[in-house]
Amino acid sequence: MRKIYLKSIGEDEINKLFGIAPKSIYENLDNLNKYSEKLKVLQVNNIFSDEIINSYKATVLNKWKEELINRRINDYTVEIEEYKPIHVVETVLDNDLEAWEKINEIRKYLAKDLPGTESLFTRIRVAAKNEKYEVVSELSIELEKKMDELRKLYVEYKRNMIEI
Repeated sequence: MRKIYLKSIGEDEINKLFGIAPKSIYENLDNLNKYSEKLKVLQVNNIFSDEIINSYKATVLNKWKEELINRRINDYTVEIEEYKPIHVVETVLDNDLEAWEKINEIRKYLAKDLPGTESLFTRIRVAAKNEKYEVVSELSIELEKKMDELRKLYVEYKRNMIEI
């Protein structure tokens, strides 16, 4: 019943009722800084001291950064390398070439450094190294959107290849 109700009221109404959900680990941790009145609930009767909360934040932030840099980006690199042109030169149509070009542009945007332009992966690594976690958060959200777009485009491209 609750799911039906939540679907029927829409995202704006849900956000009014419950607040906007954090989109990244960093945004979740940053809420501990933004909403000090909520943090005080955790500190009632010294259940969680400032030291414990700060240790928790540092640990979670470090795990998030390591996960992003050492696993997700590496996994996405392997995935991106698997997206290859599959059209047959003799029978390729303009729409197939356009589809592949869109895919390839996203691949390069994500993973290939060009003269004067750093890839999204590199920008994330540099921001993480420089401890610019708000930037890392924004870029990681963009990364997920771009990967979703890339996957959808490649599925559509592949579906149109009847010669292979």
